[in-house]
Amino acid sequence: MQGDSEAGGRQSQTRAMPIIRKLAKEKGVDLTLVEGSGPGGTITRADVENAAKPEEAQGLTPLTRVRKAIAHHMAESWRTIPHVTVQAEVRAENLLEARSLRAEKACPIETLVAAAVLPLLKRYREFNAEYVDGAIAYKSRFHLGFAVDTEAGLMVVVVKDAEKMSLEALTTEFERLAEAARDRTITPDEVTGQTFTISNIGALGGGHGTPIIPLGTSAIISIGRAKQQPVVENDLLAVGIVAPLDLSYDHRLIDGSLGQRFLSDLITNLESPL
Repeated sequence: MQGDSEAGGRQSQTRAMPIIRKLAKEKGVDLTLVEGSGPGGTITRADVENAAKPEEAQGLTPLTRVRKAIAHHMAESWRTIPHVTVQAEVRAENLLEARSLRAEKACPIETLVAAAVLPLLKRYREFNAEYVDGAIAYKSRFHLGFAVDTEAGLMVVVVKDAEKMSLEALTTEFERLAEAARDRTITPDEVTGQTFTISNIGALGGGHGTPIIPLGTSAIISIGRAKQQPVVENDLLAVGIVAPLDLSYDHRLIDGSLGQRFLSDLITNLESPL
């Protein structure tokens, strides 16, 4: 009881109008802890409002230049492109076997997916295109973007004219660009101009997701981590290695049936010997 009376006494000694005391009570502000900025130390409305601000809001951390650019492009893509994401799973035994065949070191999953995707981009031209002012701009070249995780954030490096490269050359160029992205020596030309994008979220342990389409393109494919799981083979239950696939596409250019055909053919390519 004595503590309550002391608190009430301190409140009564503070210089604040009744309306300000009411505001302080509504916002849960202890007037005895507020320094008044008005005449003679009178507590004003602004004093109460400032005291009521959450402490964390006063310590904002500015985005880095790279993070700000990523935020702008992601928000603009989500705002302007009607996204559709379709999901599936692919048997990954052939992928993992092909990955281990490279003599010097394991071949990245990204370039194996690229080898399966490139023939389809020529057949399904809408996936190597862009929506421009009510029309479709088909791309005549095939510049593959690859998402790379760096300390500065996610970057997309671009292998130009990927369809002209062997798997070995494509892998070498991808690895060079990925290393340049991580050590910050990448050039602007090497991170722009992709016509289709591949993201290996499985490298970080990811599964299914909803990848956002980079601006200036119509689609992106992501592959998740391959895991053992039950599968049915010849009407019998077995254990297989399965990886999740997620295809996001621009619904202005690509209908559901076309998107599903592309994804089904991609699965066929990935499950065939590479």
